[in-house]
Amino acid sequence: QERALEMLRRAAGDPNILFWSTYVGLGLLLAGAEDEARTLLEAACAEDEFFSDVRITLALADAMRGSPAQGLAHLDTLDRRHGWAFPALAREIIAFRALVHAMGGNDAEARRALDELAQHGAGGAQTVHGVALLWAGDRHEGFRILHEAVQARDYLARFLKAWPLPRAASSDPRYETVLHELGLSAT
Repeated sequence: QERALEMLRRAAGDPNILFWSTYVGLGLLLAGAEDEARTLLEAACAEDEFFSDVRITLALADAMRGSPAQGLAHLDTLDRRHGWAFPALAREIIAFRALVHAMGGNDAEARRALDELAQHGAGGAQTVHGVALLWAGDRHEGFRILHEAVQARDYLARFLKAWPLPRAASSDPRYETVLHELGLSAT
């Protein structure tokens, strides 16, 4: 972890960081360097306030620290700007909205967002959809969707081992199965 943090910190100092800020910020966040991640991501937002991947990563950071209202505000900013102009992004915003609500314990709103996502399909947002279901307590459907995400090669599936998951999901044998499908081990 220290080596990964060292590499991420070096990358954060690159003058061309804006393009990579989402990945470096997400890496810092998931490695436990939340303050550094937020500084990097907020600087990227200052350069481009509608940088969707950065705002989505900030929404996840806010959910992880127990500030779902702030996370939802980032998603609302993107929704107002992009709406359904980019259907894949719209689905991703809805899936992250469900996740932020579920992580914040607002199961009713999480279910509403999940129902909305079901109406539009989760193409491009399967991993987030599956993780949101796990947080909402539906492990059976969550792991089924995660399996589909891996099969569809959803770009966020490769980060599954680093995603914040509820304890019941990360200790479920199906989690190890999904990781195995990704070529990863649970340890």
